[in-house]
Amino acid sequence: MKSHKLPKLEVEYAWGYDAIVHAAKKQRFSTRDMAFGRSFATKFRKEIKASLNKFLAIAEKESSLKWRQSHIKCYVVHGIDFDIEDPLTIKIIHSGRIKVAVETLYHELIHLLIEQNKDFIRNNNYIARKYRKEPLDVKDHIFDQAVMWKVYNKFFGPKKTQHVIASYRNFPEHMRAWRIIKKEGPERIIEAYLR
Repeated sequence: MKSHKLPKLEVEYAWGYDAIVHAAKKQRFSTRDMAFGRSFATKFRKEIKASLNKFLAIAEKESSLKWRQSHIKCYVVHGIDFDIEDPLTIKIIHSGRIKVAVETLYHELIHLLIEQNKDFIRNNNYIARKYRKEPLDVKDHIFDQAVMWKVYNKFFGPKKTQHVIASYRNFPEHMRAWRIIKKEGPERIIEAYLR
């Protein structure tokens, strides 16, 4: 039997992507921005090198989902308003806060793992029906954040996981989803969506 391999993640500063973002926001784009972007990408690669494969393996095991792509490209770009799972794009931030960018990468990778397995996820289940009157943003995050809870608990530990959850305090729909997950239990939610 062929063994399952984890995907290879390639981090790249894409100056063309960055230039388009700057132009759309009517911001000046300079060679200095490019140099900082390349430098950030190098530091980011080094920061994730030791922990990435462990994270990918834990995400797969704890979610009961499989990585469907053998190669994932991650772009780092200035000036985006929020990070994106597809195409995987992480906002360039001050190098002193690179650990925040790594946590964000892991968050987006979980969304990407779920997106790669959307054909195996049952959205018509008793949990979804129970919370059908919740706002769309809450409903859309119940399963994703349940997976995050399990993965983060295993990868970061419970204390760090609670710190990450608390960081959503300015996002009421996300906080509502976290409260639902706490009430129902992440294992129970994942089982309902994957049965």
